[in-house]
Amino acid sequence: MKSFTIIIIISCLSFSYPLFTQDAPDFTITDTHGVEHNLYEDYLDQGKTVLIDFFFVNCPPCQSFAPTLQGLYEHWGAGQEDVQFFSFSTKSGDTNFHVLGFENNYGLTFPAAGSDGGGLDAASPYINGMFGTFWGTPSIAVISPDGSVNYNVGTNPDNINSAIAATGATGGMEVSPEPITIQISIKDQYGQTIPGVSLALASSAFGSNSFDISTDDQGQIIIEDFENTFGLSDPVIKPSKNDNHKAGITTLDITLSLRHILGIDEFDTEYPLFAADVSGDGKLSAFDLVLTRQIILGIIDEFPNVEAWKFIPESLPIEIEPGSVNQLEFIGVKMGDTSF
Repeated sequence: MKSFTIIIIISCLSFSYPLFTQDAPDFTITDTHGVEHNLYEDYLDQGKTVLIDFFFVNCPPCQSFAPTLQGLYEHWGAGQEDVQFFSFSTKSGDTNFHVLGFENNYGLTFPAAGSDGGGLDAASPYINGMFGTFWGTPSIAVISPDGSVNYNVGTNPDNINSAIAATGATGGMEVSPEPITIQISIKDQYGQTIPGVSLALASSAFGSNSFDISTDDQGQIIIEDFENTFGLSDPVIKPSKNDNHKAGITTLDITLSLRHILGIDEFDTEYPLFAADVSGDGKLSAFDLVLTRQIILGIIDEFPNVEAWKFIPESLPIEIEPGSVNQLEFIGVKMGDTSF
């Protein structure tokens, strides 16, 4: 008996599921102004989204909802863009004559049809349960250009707008892409935030197109429309800080660098090695000690070939797909300061 019950349940589910996933049936109606409309040929096949309002003339909630529906119709381009609205009466007694009176009373300007205009026939699949329970009027169905149906959307304007937008329709409105977010952390090797760091946004080749950018109070950058704002390919972020070369440098740094060169007490991390290479030639040598001493004595004000700070990595790429979130982390090293 248990096995039989399970088989029956599965069979019912398998049978009912396609009923709620099939495409909208085609219809041809003649509206209250004598204009003929075909769902697929005139609208869906043209890439348009279709909203259908199921109502009847003497329905008080339909009467209250009518101005809201007209406002939504105008918001989505009043039929001139990629969205069209229809109203179909669910009552056989509502002819096009009665529906026209309803339109005039409530200022409706989108196509509508009564029973003699084919409105009831067009509404029948929906009110007879093809796409789920019909809960009465007013009810809304939104049909995507591919024919798929979002049924019983409800009469909340936000829900209706979301259902229409989900089909890809814009109503002729310019749609801004989702912003990209860049979250940047720039700290020294001990985790302390480094103030006064400049940021450049550029192509990975660091050509002529480079833009100075800055973070907000939360340490992030939000770019609303990257392509139109910057027009960069393979973009990267590069930090820089080039003030007060002498800061933090003492004769101890020369001593530590010398001990490393002589093999007496070598640096145990890469960061002091980066800091000691003030000549920027990629190695630690006596020349680096000479430049460091000249900075201490005030003979020179800055290192000739390097900025005051070195950042690791030098730059990081960013993802510019709309809605992407980039989390970038840089370690800053003060050049010449090996005693951290």
